[in-house]
Amino acid sequence: MNTSSIVFNGTVLATQVLIVSISPALFNWSHPEDNNEYLFRPSLLSAPDLPSWMSYLDSKAYDQGFIYGVPPVNMSKITLEIDGLSRIDYTSKRIMYEIDVIDKQVPPVENEVQIKISNVNVDDMLDRNGTRLHELEDIFRNSIWPESDNDLRTTFIKSATQMGERLPLNPETPVGIKSV
Repeated sequence: MNTSSIVFNGTVLATQVLIVSISPALFNWSHPEDNNEYLFRPSLLSAPDLPSWMSYLDSKAYDQGFIYGVPPVNMSKITLEIDGLSRIDYTSKRIMYEIDVIDKQVPPVENEVQIKISNVNVDDMLDRNGTRLHELEDIFRNSIWPESDNDLRTTFIKSATQMGERLPLNPETPVGIKSV
């Protein structure tokens, strides 16, 4: 396995949603238009899986993967290793993604949003590095909950199926879509 010297850094507040997009461009692969030809496997550095507060979603709709979750309090830094495999030429690469969790001097959350996604797919909320999630937060700030303008944080995001609800009967039906 080729270990890439590329180390990415990110910062997130404790108790706030973290979203990391994984695409072939992150690995400097030259055929990013063939995203279905790549497999990604994220894990905690020197561990077989992600921490319990993180989830990974491989999105066929957006041709990329998403790591998302809410870091707990009292966590300072974590390092993820993300393995990528190209099905085109069977090369593999590994990158490191360091995430600094800011816990000190974080004021208590006064305006908190917890989101259970049941009417759209999770990857639709995480698209383009969480753009849709940020748009939803703006709706809360501007229309629903104006007093939360200065301090609104999304502190929980999970799909209904991750919380125990059943999958659609037809496997071709997207998870968040209800047909009548």
